Formats: sequence, structure tokens, C-alpha cells
Amino acid sequence: MCFSIHAKCVANFERLGCMPTVDAEDGAAAEQKIMIAPVYTPPKWTSPYRIAQFALVGAAAADIASSWGCAEANPLLRSGDGRFRAQGSVIKVGLTAGSLVAGHYLRKRFPKLEKPLAIAMGTTSAFLYTTAFRNHSQACY
Repeated sequence: MCFSIHAKCVANFERLGCMPTVDAEDGAAAEQKIMIAPVYTPPKWTSPYRIAQFALVGAAAADIASSWGCAEANPLLRSGDGRFRAQGSVIKVGLTAGSLVAGHYLRKRFPKLEKPLAIAMGTTSAFLYTTAFRNHSQACY
């Protein structure tokens, strides 16, 4: 959206949180063309993306809780005695936090990726919940 206004009004736009960019053909013009870019406002907390984020955190926590102290098949997550302990939980928390941070920056840079990111996080959380359910149904050995 374009407005033709005096240059002294630019301060009012900055005070309101808009980001004006001056686009004038010659600098001597009394009136300048101002382009007002919308400020990024995140969606409500009830958006599918936010729900997928909370589901991913909950699924990771459920997976860690269901694996704690049991024998671990993944060598990267095993502690010295072959069980899932602090080393494995730190790796899982780090992976979850890394995916949330990467998703945040991708969504901020490319807003159209919100839906695919929500689907990917929802699918990952469903996989982790399934793994946690399977861990609870089996006895630790």
C-alpha cells in the first residue's frame, strides 16, 4: 500500500511500529512516496503450528521418560552401562530444541512454510508418542 505524504510524517510511522521506506524520484520533492511494509506479527497461540510445537515437546518428554533406565539399542544414546541415562536425554533434548529453533527461523523467513512445518512437527511427535507407548508397554530388561 502506498501513501503520498510529507517527509516529516515518517517519524509518526516509526512511532506506530510501521517500517516506512522512502521511494522518491528526486530528493527535492516536497512530498515523497512512502511504502509501508507490514510488521511481522506471529499468529495466535492456537495456530496449528504452535499446537505442533507443544506436541513435539510433549512427545520428546514422554519418549525420554519411557526410555529412562532401560536398555538402549541406539549406540549414540547409550551410557556406559548400555542403558538410557543423562547422555541420551541431553542428546534428545538438544535435537528437539534444535528443530524448534530451526522451525522458528524458517517460519519467520518464509511464512508460507508454516503449514509444512506444522505437518512435519506433528508427524514427528506422532512417531515419538508411538515410540513412548511401545516403551511403556514393554518391560525394561
